[in-house]
Amino acid sequence: MFQKVFITQKLKPNSSDLNIYYGMLILYIAHFIILECTMIQQSSIINGRIDLGYTQFIFRAYHIKKQRCFKMKKRFKFPIQAWGILLFLILAVSPVLSKEKKIFSIGWDQWIPYQHINDKGQLVGLDVELVQAIFQKMDVQLEYKEVPWKQLLPAVKRGQISLAAGASKSVERKSYAYFSDPYRLESVVLFIRKGELKSIKQISDITHSDLIIGILSGNYYGKNFEKLMSKESFRSHVQIVTDDLSNIKKTLNKRIDGFLCDKYAGISAINKAGAYNRFDIHPVPISSSDIHVMFSKKTCQPFDVQKFNEALSKLKKNGTLNQIIRKYFQ
Repeated sequence: MFQKVFITQKLKPNSSDLNIYYGMLILYIAHFIILECTMIQQSSIINGRIDLGYTQFIFRAYHIKKQRCFKMKKRFKFPIQAWGILLFLILAVSPVLSKEKKIFSIGWDQWIPYQHINDKGQLVGLDVELVQAIFQKMDVQLEYKEVPWKQLLPAVKRGQISLAAGASKSVERKSYAYFSDPYRLESVVLFIRKGELKSIKQISDITHSDLIIGILSGNYYGKNFEKLMSKESFRSHVQIVTDDLSNIKKTLNKRIDGFLCDKYAGISAINKAGAYNRFDIHPVPISSSDIHVMFSKKTCQPFDVQKFNEALSKLKKNGTLNQIIRKYFQ
């Protein structure tokens, strides 16, 4: 008889049991909310993704606890007071969510004066300073990773790197990356040995000459040059290397007649090589194009690009952008 009474009491829990049940439920949900917010605040959002491992753990723990401690045949309604407590908890931690800070990885390659390591071991340069100013306006943290340009583009395509600055827009690149509004202009010129001005009016004229020029692997030199490179007759006059210094040395050693490069990057590289008085810039036009930041479609959203463009627009209007550019190109 005592046994039957005991079983009946287990199947019909009193109000005290229910209070314990609801209390534990609220405790678990509150623990989940606070833990999730703490994870976000501690930069668990990386490249726009949230790790939900702890969330799944909390729900699993709650489910097990519920099964072990409250095996009931009757369902009970969740009291309105409990919903009120949960709402209060969510509102209490919402300021934490509003302060979440994204972290984007951004690749860089040694390219004076745009991005390079100075004598103090600091990463500096026009692109570095410009992009940092824009992302600070967005309250976004950047994680810099040194990657050769030839490897950087595939890394952005795969989502291993989220951002790449100093990028020209092309059809192929648009297939795997979003592009920001332009933040500066780039002019590509032909550097030649001093005093050896060749009589060409446009770059396609090298097809009918004995001239050989050098370019960098993975670089974009404009639509016209890209179209010319699809022809073997033109491509046979072009040699590809991985850095500007190689092109400088090959030009000085007369293995090639000149090389294409961004005007300011070329001048900086020639100065660094100690060959400032040994080069001229050929007047033949090559290309002038807008420069953007690339956002990997694997890790970024159009919303991120929109926020970047809004911050960029503000820096243009208040003169900060031009001030930084003048600092490098006086």
